[in-house]
Amino acid sequence: MLVAQGAGGNYRITVAGLDTVVSGARWHDDVLSARFDGLARRFTAHADAVRIHVHDGRHRLQLAPSEVYRREGPVQGTDDRRLQSPMPGRVVLVNVKPGDRVNAGQELLVIEAMKMELGLKAPRDGIVGEVRAAAGDVVEADAVLVTLEA
Repeated sequence: MLVAQGAGGNYRITVAGLDTVVSGARWHDDVLSARFDGLARRFTAHADAVRIHVHDGRHRLQLAPSEVYRREGPVQGTDDRRLQSPMPGRVVLVNVKPGDRVNAGQELLVIEAMKMELGLKAPRDGIVGEVRAAAGDVVEADAVLVTLEA
């Protein structure tokens, strides 16, 4: 299993107990570029509905994203007044505004991460207090995106 931690293009990847430091990662127009332990690399990369395909000109790698994001710290639900981003990404769609009544499980926002979209849902019934992100915003992991009242 591969575990990646970080945000904003800077990550630590752990595989079989070995760490790799990734810095300056950018994915644009099917080109992934980054420094791995200081060594600059470029790959062709694209995602389909099931896998992320990466090719360096000699070797191919296929990754299957996990549907569940596992945090090492507190998890969503410890404070059901706040809806947090589970990972770094870009806000694609905001479906609510302050004062809207929402139901548990209702999709409030959609974020895009690694060319995949993730709908973020209300953890409980309530009224939207604040919306702290807009479509197009880039957000970090654990950023509070929506607050709920009563």
